[in-house]
Amino acid sequence: MNMFWGVFFILLGFSMIFPFNIPIFKIALAIFFFYMGLQILLGGFGINIKNKENTIMFKKSKVEVSSKFKEYNIVFGSGVIDLRGLNIEEIENIEINIVFGNATVIVDKNIMTEMKISTVFGSSSLPNGSSSFFGDTNFIIGDNQENKKLSLDCSVVFGSLQVVVNS
Repeated sequence: MNMFWGVFFILLGFSMIFPFNIPIFKIALAIFFFYMGLQILLGGFGINIKNKENTIMFKKSKVEVSSKFKEYNIVFGSGVIDLRGLNIEEIENIEINIVFGNATVIVDKNIMTEMKISTVFGSSSLPNGSSSFFGDTNFIIGDNQENKKLSLDCSVVFGSLQVVVNS
C-alpha cells in the first residue's frame, strides 16, 4: 500500500510540472478499488482490531465465548460462535451482531437459552427448521431446571445466521 501512495504522489507531482492529459485521479481511484477488492477476495486484508477478540472483520474465524465479552460482531466476514463452554453463572446476556456476514451459533441444549433474533434483509435459520428473512423471532432452547438462563439478542442485517443445538 505504501508503494501505491508513493507512485501516486510522484505521478501527481509530474502532472503539475509537465502538463499532459492523463486522468491521474481516475486511474489512481481505479487502482485503489482494484487493490482493495483483491485484498478482500484473497483474504490478505483481515483487519485485526486490537484487543477485540470478539469482532470478526473481513475474514473467517471461530470465536470461543468467554465471560470477558458480552457482545460479538461479524462484519463482512464469516464465523462460528461457540456458546458451549460458557459459564452461565458469569454471564447471562450476550449480544450478537451480523452485518454483511455469515454466522453459525452453537448453543448447548442443557442450558436454557432465550433467543431474540432481529433480521433485516437477511436470513435466520433455527434448529426447528423455521427461517426468518425480515422481522423479529423469539425462540427458546432447553429447559430451566436450575433457574438459570442465557439470553441471546441477535441482529442480522444483510447477512445470515444459523443456530445449531449441540450438547
